[in-house]
Amino acid sequence: MGLAALAPWITAVLVEDASWRMIFVVQAAMSGAAILLVLVSYPRRLAASLAPWEVDVGGMDWVTVILLGTGALVLLHGLGDLRFYELANSPSVAITPIVGLVLVASVFVHQHRHPDPWLNPKLLLGRRYLVGLGFYTLYYFLNGLWGYVVPTTLQSGLGFTFQTTGKVLTITGLIGFTGLCAFTYAGTRLTGQRRYIALGYVMFAGAAWLLSERMMPGVSMAVLLPALTLQSLTTPFILALVAGLTYAEFSVEDFAHAYQFKNIVRQIATAGGTGVASLWLQYGEAMARTQLVARITPFDLPEGFDAATLVRWSALIDQQAQLIAVSNLFALLAMGCIGVALVAVAQRALR
Repeated sequence: MGLAALAPWITAVLVEDASWRMIFVVQAAMSGAAILLVLVSYPRRLAASLAPWEVDVGGMDWVTVILLGTGALVLLHGLGDLRFYELANSPSVAITPIVGLVLVASVFVHQHRHPDPWLNPKLLLGRRYLVGLGFYTLYYFLNGLWGYVVPTTLQSGLGFTFQTTGKVLTITGLIGFTGLCAFTYAGTRLTGQRRYIALGYVMFAGAAWLLSERMMPGVSMAVLLPALTLQSLTTPFILALVAGLTYAEFSVEDFAHAYQFKNIVRQIATAGGTGVASLWLQYGEAMARTQLVARITPFDLPEGFDAATLVRWSALIDQQAQLIAVSNLFALLAMGCIGVALVAVAQRALR
């Protein structure tokens, strides 16, 4: 998570001062460093007693590999491409993620019947795990939504540069990472975990509401920074705490099944949050733009109205429409987080 916090600033620096291609060079270098770490830290192999083709490593379940790989690829691409379409004009775009979901679901049907499943669905039906997975899904959905809307709004809606946006996102990410580290050492002393999960969502609601109230042209980063920082500090409560409670009843052997399924849900929820955010902004901006244009009458036009003035007004209307759509989205998000906080207090599975 610390490296993820550094990513926005590093990306901005590479794009602005070098080339966007350098991003892939850095990724290749980090992959090489990871390989080196594996070679240095992993135990050395024993002397082979059999030739590689004679070693019995178990049969690969190719049905699962093909169905899950294809389903995940189709689903994530379908959700990611939602921002390029309007469902009203292109209803067929919904078919792609549905096909992906069907393929992923077929994996669990196959695994349920498998004598030695890689992912055992029977172990995933515990009440504690399902409730924890629900909170996980909500967090990653909100994270995908937040991660799409905030940088987009900072740049195109409020006029901040790419480098400024990356720097601010890295600063707030490192603050959240610091809070997570502190929680790792102090979290075991907390009692009444449900209240702390609720506190995390109340903090998220507060951050969303603050941003909703501050979406206006010319706002400074100093005004926005408290809300962005508050949101980053929710991670220990609505992610780390939920993680510790969700897997409490799993044995070491069964933990892998639960964690692998969580990773599948994570990717789907994050992509879903990004897709929903992009669709909301499309419709929200279109509605706000229509209302703003309707308020302009011939009597509002100044003397000497020319093409340059029209271009300037059009850009101002586009900016206002985006800020209105984002403000409404954050307001709804705040109310939704308050509802989730109430559910966190009322539920009994995670405590």
